[in-house]
Amino acid sequence: MHEVETANAFGLALVAVNLALQHWLSMRNSIFFSLRSSHEAIEEMEEDLTTVEIYAISCITASAHGMRRQKNVAVGIWYVKPHSIHFWRTFYQFREGDDLRFEENLRIPRACFDLVCALVSQELQQRPIPQQIREDVPTRSLSVRKKVAISLHLLGVGGPLHNMANLYGVGQFTVCQVLRQFVYALLKHKQSIICWPRTPQGWQALNDSFEEKQGIPNCCGAIDATHINMELPIDSNMRFLDVMCGMPGMCNDIRLLRNSSIYTSAQSNAIFNGPAITFGRHQLREFIIGDGGYLNLPWLVIPFPVIANEAQQQTFNYKLSSTHIIVERTFGHLKKMWGYLLQRVRNPDVQFLPKLIVACCILHNICVDLGVQGTTVADDEVLLDDSTIAPTPQVLRGCTRDVLFEYMRISGLL
Repeated sequence: MHEVETANAFGLALVAVNLALQHWLSMRNSIFFSLRSSHEAIEEMEEDLTTVEIYAISCITASAHGMRRQKNVAVGIWYVKPHSIHFWRTFYQFREGDDLRFEENLRIPRACFDLVCALVSQELQQRPIPQQIREDVPTRSLSVRKKVAISLHLLGVGGPLHNMANLYGVGQFTVCQVLRQFVYALLKHKQSIICWPRTPQGWQALNDSFEEKQGIPNCCGAIDATHINMELPIDSNMRFLDVMCGMPGMCNDIRLLRNSSIYTSAQSNAIFNGPAITFGRHQLREFIIGDGGYLNLPWLVIPFPVIANEAQQQTFNYKLSSTHIIVERTFGHLKKMWGYLLQRVRNPDVQFLPKLIVACCILHNICVDLGVQGTTVADDEVLLDDSTIAPTPQVLRGCTRDVLFEYMRISGLL
């Protein structure tokens, strides 16, 4: 009997508080969700990405009848914190005639932006929301273009989340969720955008583009690592061919290489298995170029060690490093374009951050394919220091490096 009376008193108190807060909130032009439907509203907001920031208003209710133990009850009432969407409206309205401002904010030209929107439109499409909520809370409606703009803007400039939330009239939680959706949508297209050539003609074009730089034949790419931390082979046009990231920053280049997919594929002869160049008794197979931090492998050519005093070997090292410098240019372009990679991330999600880095590489390749120019570094700006040549002697007769050196010597390239 006592429990029934307690429940009745508690229910009457909730009804009274509910009516009082309805009247108060209506006077403040806030959006009210009744207690009866609050659980349904929460489920809808969990299903759909919203721009609603939820604040709980605590109110104290007391009942003199049957409530001896529970005197204070917190009642959750939901309302929408107002946001301004002035920036997005003006930015989107005048974007057609302001290319410079468009690229300053989103880091990519309009044609590239339209392509990215088309690429992820299916994954970023918002579910239908009730008509009344859509009219009363216009910031809750997020188009695909707005989601892409938020993600690109955040990746491009980095910075605190509240800055981006204020610009686009959304909550900080919404910014985080939009970025995650965008990254996962891009990752679905990774295999078609970051990949090695799929045809013999593609491999031949790759070889020819590297040979045009310093006369190095049968070269299929250059590889290096940067402290985000990534293992990235690229082609001569600064386009990523493969990506491996997520290893601890203390790992050296050799360990990164051995844990990468390119190492497994190359060791099993699944790649770099195209036609070899035959001269004399030698055959020069396909290979990629690395710096002195890597191993001298049949498919990976590195410069001669420090003790190399011959003029021709020094010239060989210079030409190799001049070709390899394309990797540093690509890293510089990637980090300059996507400033999020340069900032210090506090309490990072170690599972999500590597995916975000790969997404930036995908965007980089899209820009390269569309001819978007990035940071330029002259090919002859190369310093032959200890980081570009092998630190210890490596005498491996008959290896690809020796065959390449002999080919270039006979051809008069040294």
